[in-house]
Amino acid sequence: MFRAGERKKALLFADKALLLAKQQLDGYNIVEALRVLARIHEDQDVSATSGLSSLDYLEQAVQVAEQIDGFCPQPELLEALAKKYALSQQYQQAYQANVQAIAAYQKNYDRRTQEQATALQIRYEHDKAHQESISPKISRSRKRAF
Repeated sequence: MFRAGERKKALLFADKALLLAKQQLDGYNIVEALRVLARIHEDQDVSATSGLSSLDYLEQAVQVAEQIDGFCPQPELLEALAKKYALSQQYQQAYQANVQAIAAYQKNYDRRTQEQATALQIRYEHDKAHQESISPKISRSRKRAF
Protein backbone atom coordinates (compact mmCIF):
# COMPACT_ATOMS: atom_id res chain seq x y z
CA MET A 1 0.00 0.00 0.00
CA PHE A 2 2.80 2.36 0.86
CA ARG A 3 4.50 1.87 -2.50
CA ALA A 4 1.17 2.45 -4.21
CA GLY A 5 0.99 5.87 -2.57
CA GLU A 6 -1.53 4.95 0.12
CA ARG A 7 0.62 6.10 3.02
CA LYS A 8 -2.15 6.53 5.57
CA LYS A 9 -3.60 3.07 4.92
CA ALA A 10 -0.16 1.47 5.08
CA LEU A 11 0.57 3.18 8.36
CA LEU A 12 -2.82 2.19 9.77
CA PHE A 13 -2.37 -1.47 8.85
CA ALA A 14 1.20 -1.57 10.15
CA ASP A 15 0.07 -0.05 13.45
CA LYS A 16 -2.74 -2.62 13.68
CA ALA A 17 -0.28 -5.44 12.96
CA LEU A 18 2.00 -4.18 15.71
CA LEU A 19 -0.87 -3.92 18.18
CA LEU A 20 -2.09 -7.42 17.35
CA ALA A 21 1.40 -8.90 17.67
CA LYS A 22 1.82 -7.20 21.05
CA GLN A 23 -1.55 -8.50 22.25
CA GLN A 24 -0.54 -12.02 21.26
CA LEU A 25 2.94 -11.59 22.78
CA ASP A 26 4.37 -12.64 19.42
CA GLY A 27 7.91 -11.31 19.48
CA TYR A 28 8.75 -12.33 15.93
CA ASN A 29 5.80 -10.48 14.45
CA ILE A 30 6.41 -7.49 16.71
CA VAL A 31 9.89 -7.26 15.18
CA GLU A 32 8.49 -7.57 11.66
CA ALA A 33 5.80 -4.94 12.27
CA LEU A 34 8.43 -2.57 13.65
CA ARG A 35 10.59 -3.17 10.58
CA VAL A 36 7.66 -2.28 8.32
CA LEU A 37 6.94 0.82 10.38
CA ALA A 38 10.61 1.80 10.08
CA ARG A 39 10.37 1.55 6.29
CA ILE A 40 7.18 3.60 6.24
CA HIS A 41 8.75 6.26 8.47
CA GLU A 42 11.63 6.72 6.06
CA ASP A 43 9.16 9.03 4.31
CA GLN A 44 9.69 12.50 5.79
CA ASP A 45 5.98 13.38 5.69
CA VAL A 46 4.97 10.31 7.69
CA SER A 47 7.84 10.73 10.14
CA ALA A 48 7.00 14.40 10.75
CA THR A 49 3.35 13.69 11.58
CA SER A 50 4.00 10.77 13.95
CA GLY A 51 6.93 12.20 15.85
CA LEU A 52 8.88 8.95 15.51
CA SER A 53 11.63 8.28 13.03
CA SER A 54 12.69 5.22 11.15
CA LEU A 55 15.62 4.97 13.54
CA ASP A 56 13.26 4.85 16.53
CA TYR A 57 11.41 1.88 15.08
CA LEU A 58 14.61 0.04 14.16
CA GLU A 59 15.95 0.50 17.68
CA GLN A 60 12.71 -0.88 19.09
CA ALA A 61 12.84 -3.86 16.72
CA VAL A 62 16.39 -4.73 17.79
CA GLN A 63 15.47 -4.38 21.47
CA VAL A 64 12.50 -6.72 21.07
CA ALA A 65 14.54 -9.21 19.03
CA GLU A 66 17.25 -9.31 21.69
CA GLN A 67 14.65 -10.23 24.33
CA ILE A 68 13.45 -13.33 22.45
CA ASP A 69 15.16 -16.40 23.89
CA GLY A 70 17.46 -18.11 21.41
CA PHE A 71 16.81 -15.51 18.73
CA CYS A 72 19.44 -13.30 17.21
CA PRO A 73 18.30 -10.12 15.45
CA GLN A 74 18.43 -10.57 11.68
CA PRO A 75 21.63 -9.26 10.09
CA GLU A 76 19.57 -7.16 7.67
CA LEU A 77 17.82 -5.47 10.60
CA LEU A 78 21.15 -4.69 12.24
CA GLU A 79 22.57 -3.38 8.96
CA ALA A 80 19.57 -1.09 8.50
CA LEU A 81 20.06 0.18 12.04
CA ALA A 82 23.77 0.80 11.38
CA LYS A 83 22.93 2.78 8.23
CA LYS A 84 20.40 4.92 10.08
CA TYR A 85 22.91 5.61 12.84
CA ALA A 86 25.53 6.60 10.28
CA LEU A 87 23.08 8.91 8.50
CA SER A 88 22.32 10.61 11.81
CA GLN A 89 26.07 10.91 12.49
CA GLN A 90 25.99 8.51 15.44
CA TYR A 91 29.10 6.72 14.30
CA GLN A 92 29.88 4.76 17.47
CA GLN A 93 26.38 3.23 17.46
CA ALA A 94 26.68 2.59 13.72
CA TYR A 95 29.92 0.72 14.28
CA GLN A 96 28.42 -1.36 17.11
CA ALA A 97 25.35 -2.25 15.05
CA ASN A 98 27.58 -3.21 12.12
CA VAL A 99 29.71 -5.45 14.37
CA GLN A 100 26.51 -7.12 15.58
CA ALA A 101 25.35 -7.60 11.98
CA ILE A 102 28.63 -9.30 11.08
CA ALA A 103 28.32 -11.58 14.12
CA ALA A 104 24.72 -12.41 13.15
CA TYR A 105 25.79 -13.28 9.58
CA GLN A 106 28.52 -15.53 10.98
CA LYS A 107 26.10 -17.21 13.39
CA ASN A 108 23.64 -17.86 10.54
CA TYR A 109 26.44 -19.21 8.34
CA ASP A 110 27.67 -21.50 11.11
CA ARG A 111 24.14 -22.77 11.77
CA ARG A 112 23.51 -23.48 8.08
CA THR A 113 26.85 -25.23 7.77
CA GLN A 114 26.05 -27.42 10.79
CA GLU A 115 22.62 -28.24 9.38
CA GLN A 116 24.15 -29.26 6.05
CA ALA A 117 26.75 -31.43 7.78
CA THR A 118 24.03 -33.11 9.83
CA ALA A 119 21.94 -33.70 6.71
CA LEU A 120 24.92 -35.27 4.92
CA GLN A 121 25.62 -37.52 7.91
CA ILE A 122 21.99 -38.65 8.04
CA ARG A 123 22.02 -39.32 4.30
CA TYR A 124 25.23 -41.35 4.60
CA GLU A 125 23.83 -43.44 7.46
CA HIS A 126 20.56 -43.96 5.58
CA ASP A 127 22.36 -45.10 2.43
CA LYS A 128 24.61 -47.38 4.45
CA ALA A 129 21.65 -48.97 6.24
CA HIS A 130 19.86 -49.38 2.91
CA GLN A 131 22.88 -51.13 1.37
CA GLU A 132 23.20 -53.41 4.38
CA SER A 133 19.54 -54.37 4.15
CA ILE A 134 19.91 -55.19 0.44
CA SER A 135 23.20 -57.07 0.82
CA PRO A 136 21.82 -60.13 2.69
CA LYS A 137 18.97 -60.44 0.17
CA ILE A 138 21.47 -60.51 -2.71
CA SER A 139 23.58 -63.17 -0.96
CA ARG A 140 20.54 -65.41 -0.38
CA SER A 141 19.37 -65.05 -3.97
CA ARG A 142 22.85 -65.99 -5.25
CA LYS A 143 22.92 -69.11 -3.04
CA ARG A 144 19.58 -70.23 -4.46
CA ALA A 145 20.86 -69.86 -8.01
CA PHE A 146 23.67 -72.36 -7.40
